[in-house]
Amino acid sequence: MLAALSSSGNSWGTSSIARDAEEIAKIVIFVRERRPNGKVVIMGHSTGCQDCMQYLTGTGADKRPFVDGAILQAPVSDREAIEADLPRAFVQEANQLALKMCREKKDMDMMPFRFTSALFGRTAVTARRWVDIASPGPDHSGADDFFSSDFDEVRLRESFGKLPGKTPVLILFSGEEENVSKELDKEALVKRWTGVANDAGAIIDEQNGGVVPGASHNLNGNPESVVQDLVGRVLAFVGRLDKGDFAQSTAGARI
Repeated sequence: MLAALSSSGNSWGTSSIARDAEEIAKIVIFVRERRPNGKVVIMGHSTGCQDCMQYLTGTGADKRPFVDGAILQAPVSDREAIEADLPRAFVQEANQLALKMCREKKDMDMMPFRFTSALFGRTAVTARRWVDIASPGPDHSGADDFFSSDFDEVRLRESFGKLPGKTPVLILFSGEEENVSKELDKEALVKRWTGVANDAGAIIDEQNGGVVPGASHNLNGNPESVVQDLVGRVLAFVGRLDKGDFAQSTAGARI
C-alpha cells in the first residue's frame, strides 16, 4: 500500500503535525482493517519524528488507534537549527512578524520569502507553521518543539514523559547530525530523553537505539556500513516487537 500525507514534499510548510497525526491515524485504521493480526510501527524522519511524538503524546493521543512501536530517526530541534543558521536579528524579525500575523488571524497567510528562502528554498511557509517550528518566546511553546537541547526535565515530562507504556520507542540520533551544534553532547541528550520516558513508565529500546556513529541527518552520501548499521537497528527493534521482548517490561507500565 502506498499512502502520502497531505504535508508531503513542499506542502509541509502549509500543514501542521496535528493534521499529520490525524492522517496517520486514518492510515493505521486502514492497515488494521486489512491486517488485523499484524503489528503496526510508525517511523518518522526529521519532521516525521515530531509527527510520531504528536501521534503518541499530543492532544487526542488517547483516542488514536494503537501502534505497536515508534521509531524516531534524526530527531532534531527546528528552533535551534534556525537560530544556528540565521542571524539573531533576522530570526527575531521573522518571529515577530509571524506572531503578529497569528494575532491578526492571518496565521494561514504565507511568510515573505525573504525570511523562509534561506532555509526552505521556494517552499511556502505559513505564519502558523513558522511559529510552530521556530517556537519563539520565552516558553518556546511552538507545536513542533519536542527535541530542543535546552529543555529541562519539567518540560521533557510534557513530551517524553507522556509516551504511552504499551508502545516501545526506538530513538536513532545521527552521530554526524548537521542540524545541531558541534558542541552538543548527543549521547547525553538521548540519555535525558530516555530517562524521563523510563521514569514515566514508557519503554525506550536502549539495546538498539542511541547515537548512530557516522550518520548524517538523512544518510545521503554516508558509507554503506553506516546505512546498514541504521537498518540493522531498525530490523532488530522490529524483531524484538515481533518476539514480544517488550511484553514483560510493559506489563507494569503506564497505559
